[in-house]
Amino acid sequence: KNITQQLTNKELLYLQLLVTMENEEEIATCMHISVKTVQYYAGNLRKKTDTSSKSALVLLAIKNRWVKIYKGYVSSHH
Repeated sequence: KNITQQLTNKELLYLQLLVTMENEEEIATCMHISVKTVQYYAGNLRKKTDTSSKSALVLLAIKNRWVKIYKGYVSSHH
């Protein structure tokens, strides 16, 4: 099954914010969830994508166009 089809809307939003935000606290605030939930999304995404770090996850997200970057602005492709 295609990885993109396995990603939830919340996971895609997390990826988008991961590219632009400084830390998990900012992402949690923006998504109106706890830092623990942010960490849960991160762990799930690393399992689904077989990545071992946030930077690897970000690179994969950009490469697969799960997020779009242009002129400093990031938007979700999904």
